[in-house]
Amino acid sequence: MLDLGRLRAIDALARHGTVHAAAAALHCTPSAVSQQLAKLEREAGTVLCHKDGRGLRLSDAGRLLAEHAALVLAAADTAAAALDAYRGEVAGEVTVACFATACRGLLPPALSALTSAYPRLRPRVIETNPYEALRDLDRGRVDVAVIDDWREVRLHLPAGVSSTVLGEDTADLVVPAGHPLATAGPGPLDRAAHERWIASPRAPSATTG
Repeated sequence: MLDLGRLRAIDALARHGTVHAAAAALHCTPSAVSQQLAKLEREAGTVLCHKDGRGLRLSDAGRLLAEHAALVLAAADTAAAALDAYRGEVAGEVTVACFATACRGLLPPALSALTSAYPRLRPRVIETNPYEALRDLDRGRVDVAVIDDWREVRLHLPAGVSSTVLGEDTADLVVPAGHPLATAGPGPLDRAAHERWIASPRAPSATTG
């Protein structure tokens, strides 16, 4: 049986890239993380990390175990939260995937209010794009996804996921002064679908690039 604390160490290394960053995320020392990883290697019976200069990088086996560790830890946190809820408490870790603008504008006051109301709740934020956020939500790696969507190119929510509209915003399209759209006024984005764009690479399911 693999120890959950040691699985947290390899999960943190996979998520944050370095032992020091993993230690900061786990609120412990880099030495403690290294010790946990060494013990996990002995438990697993295979090499999980290679030395990379003064740091460590995951081996193929380490990356494989880290992927499964994320699922195991998410299940353990869900089980702990379920028990707390059964006892009438809101506690445990909740992971929120969020796009950059909302990380700065929406989450700080929301998480502050949440932790004030439920002091034993531990929120964790991952900044990512909407497609990766929904993928991680579907795989159980995050609990909540805050995403931005477009009327013209709707995102497809995974099965079993419920959604709530938090608000609507206006997008500004910047074009040269002499461009036909410069004086067209507000309108749907698909009017610019066939224009040449100089920002934002084509998204996996988008019709504009």
